[in-house]
Amino acid sequence: MTLLFAGGALAVAGITYRDQQEINRSQLQLAKLERQRYERRYASRVAYWWEITPWGPSGPPRLKVQNRSPAPITNLALVALPELDSVQGQTRAYEFLVDAPPCSILTVELPEASEDLKLWSQSSVSLTLRFHDPVDAWLLTPAGLKQVTKETLLKAYGGRSPVMTAALPPKESPESAGDCGEGG
Repeated sequence: MTLLFAGGALAVAGITYRDQQEINRSQLQLAKLERQRYERRYASRVAYWWEITPWGPSGPPRLKVQNRSPAPITNLALVALPELDSVQGQTRAYEFLVDAPPCSILTVELPEASEDLKLWSQSSVSLTLRFHDPVDAWLLTPAGLKQVTKETLLKAYGGRSPVMTAALPPKESPESAGDCGEGG
């Protein structure tokens, strides 16, 4: 009879232990997701788009960079990442000469990039926004937001150093961005 009770208690203890391990794994996963969300609280509020496309006939390319976070973003650059077998095969970074203040939309002209951008629009080039927020450095790609690590940069730049070119600062003051905050 004692063996029967001991066997039952052992089975209950085993099931409880397994359930506790599952709960611990779930809590670790939730903690990891919450940490990532906290790290991305500023970067996830950044976006960019073309106001004047590089392949259009209406003047030099103009890029809009929106910072809806309550923190400035710095070290902005438009990074052109050609595929290794593309026409140019050279990574370029167009460094902006200004930072994006909190809750703003910055407009940057890229006349020196016109010819490159026209060429790249017809080939396999990924235009990526690189920036720093108070937490870390980031790449905003068409596929999404990536935290910059040494491995990310090596992969992004194809193991080569990019050719750096300065972009013109905006001609007007930054616009105010709505829905500003840390995100949710």
